[in-house]
Parts: sequence; C-alpha cells; structure tokens
Amino acid sequence: IWDRGIVDQPSDTWCGVIGAASGGPRLLPDADCILMAGAAADYRVNYINTTAPVLHMDRGFRNIRCDREYREWLSEARRRHVEFRRSVEERGAGQAAKSTHAIHVLAGLREVLTPEAVLLIDGGSIGQWAHQLLCGERYPGHWLTCGRSGVVGYGIAGAMAARLAYPDRPVILLSGDGAFTFNVAELECAVRQRLPFVALVADDQAWGITRTGHLRQFGEAIGSALGPIAFDRLAESLGARGVGARRPEDIAPALREALGAGTVTVIHGPVSGGNPS
Repeated sequence: IWDRGIVDQPSDTWCGVIGAASGGPRLLPDADCILMAGAAADYRVNYINTTAPVLHMDRGFRNIRCDREYREWLSEARRRHVEFRRSVEERGAGQAAKSTHAIHVLAGLREVLTPEAVLLIDGGSIGQWAHQLLCGERYPGHWLTCGRSGVVGYGIAGAMAARLAYPDRPVILLSGDGAFTFNVAELECAVRQRLPFVALVADDQAWGITRTGHLRQFGEAIGSALGPIAFDRLAESLGARGVGARRPEDIAPALREALGAGTVTVIHGPVSGGNPS
C-alpha cells in the first residue's frame, strides 16, 4: 500500500496491495520465495519476517513470468485475493445501509475512470477502501499516493503537480474530508495558476481510521469527530467550481461533467463512516 504500481491492466497474476491497515489476504507468510522489485521491507510488510528467501531488485526488471510449477500457488493466491475483496465489499454494503458510502464513491469513480486518467489517492479511510477495492483490479504507475510514510494532506498540491506533469490527461483527486482540509486554501493557487483538476471529497465528518481504532481499543471515539463543512461552497469561495453529490447515483454524472468543465472542481460527497477492516 502507498507505493507506485506497475499494473496498467487487470491481470491474472495481480493479487492486490498488501500491508494495508485494514488487512489483506494471507500471501507473504505462505510464500516460498519473495521478490522485492523496487519495494521496501518496512512496516507495511512486517519487515518481511519470514524464513523464505528474499530477492531484492532495485531496477531493470521486465517481463517477469510465472513458471508452470507455481500455477497451483498462483491459483490459491488469486482465490484468497478474490475472497478477501468479496469480504470487503460485503462489509461496505453492510455499513452503507440506506446512505451513501465509500463503496458508492468508488463505484462512481470506476465508471468514469479512463485508462489514461491520473488518479491521486489522499486520505486514511477512503484511501483504505480505494486500495482494497479499486487497486485490487489494477494499479497503474500514474495512480499516485502519499508514499510509504502514509501521510495525508498532499492531495491538492499533488493534483497541481500532476496537471503540470500530464497537461493532456484527466486528473482526479480522491480525498477524505480530514486530508482535504490540511491544505484546502491551495485551491485558490490552483485556480489562479490555471491548473485544473477534479477533487472528489468523501466526507464522513471524522478521522475515520483514528475513530475506528479508538472504537476497537477503547469502545468509544476520542477527539476524532470533525464538524460539517460544505466543501462545494468552500471551493466556490476560493474561486473553484463546487458540486454536491449526496446520492450514490449523483457521483458518476458529477465526475463526467467536472472533467469537461476545464477548471478546478470540488465534488462534495457526504458518506457514512466505516473502514474495510
């Protein structure tokens, strides 16, 4: 999780991200050999605490193929991956009840996301949902995250930089409400410097991962609630375009319209809380 991907299209050998705070399929502990291709053996993979041989490659890897003798393990790994993703989807459906949820935000985003679109993921809770579900299908190198440190709040500046790096591609920022307010005033800079992008803000009025951890550890949330913010009107006050998307069916049309607007657009999507763990 939080690394750069290399999987541009869905693949039978892609089994999703690992090291998410919200868990994942059991893969690394049962592997008989681990190839670290440009990846770090840090907290996300439990520092590779295994007896299996570990091979490190920092550059120059191309066309890595799976030998026939490992097809059985690949099949088992895929089964675990699919089973885990199904459990995440079911958990989201259970949390959603009658309100808009992160799974609806991701469904609308998936409907609009084109292969060339640059996607930035910023935010704890929505980032976990995105990595478990959206990145479980493919993980291109032009989908950008906050990196191995797992910080939040880089998204607006990251989207501005992505627009400079990819002037002809759609640029979409997926953010949580906590992460978005770290540097929200930079919207004015993006508008003034004519660096258009679309920000989709999933707003559960909380530090979602912190709240979930508190509930698990203490039985109650402590100082993790955030007040209501009209992100669409806040965007307008900073010179950007603001749109409300309060129903699941509003998300995809709002994204399509925003991508054609040619200006900085913030889509405010209030969601019910909950993490995929």
